[in-house]
Amino acid sequence: RATSSAFSGEFSAIIRRVIPVNIFQDATENYLPAVVIFSILYGIAMQTTPTKGAVIDALASIKSASVKIWQWVVL
Repeated sequence: RATSSAFSGEFSAIIRRVIPVNIFQDATENYLPAVVIFSILYGIAMQTTPTKGAVIDALASIKSASVKIWQWVVL
């Protein structure tokens, strides 16, 4: 019985650590498993939304601006 509760405690601790409560804190602490899980879940959720075109357009604009800033820094 003690082994079962120990396993249960370890499993719940792992689940709490892998599923992010605060994605920004996990990203700043460089805790990649939580960031990867969040990204996968976010990507799956975005695939199911009917208006994902607007989000993709916004992300394309952000990417374009980021590349421009990177070019300024490099050159």
